[in-house]
Amino acid sequence: ARYDQMPPTRPLAVDYEVSTSETWNLMLHLDAHDPASMLSFSPSPSQGWSSDMPFDTNEFPFSITAQGSIIDSWGYWQRSEIIAEPPPSPVNCPDSCGSLPSNITLVPFGGT
Repeated sequence: ARYDQMPPTRPLAVDYEVSTSETWNLMLHLDAHDPASMLSFSPSPSQGWSSDMPFDTNEFPFSITAQGSIIDSWGYWQRSEIIAEPPPSPVNCPDSCGSLPSNITLVPFGGT
């Protein structure tokens, strides 16, 4: 199916395209009772970040590091380039995970 002929049913319009060449189907390993304890916040900007250009595509004002894994079962909607709905949480690892937990760095959208 082509996106312009049969878009997915979603509560909001799917009219803004975001793409990446990076791995996107990731889950975070968090403690259900204290999720923040599993996150490490760094208030330091990347070396080239400037408030003159806050939405630079290579620089960012801060970051968060967490443990994460790839979710193999989370892919594209009907072989399109539209991301399918995420699997229900919590995800059952190792059944659905395609990688061992590793450190991932999260940065604000627009600063990637």
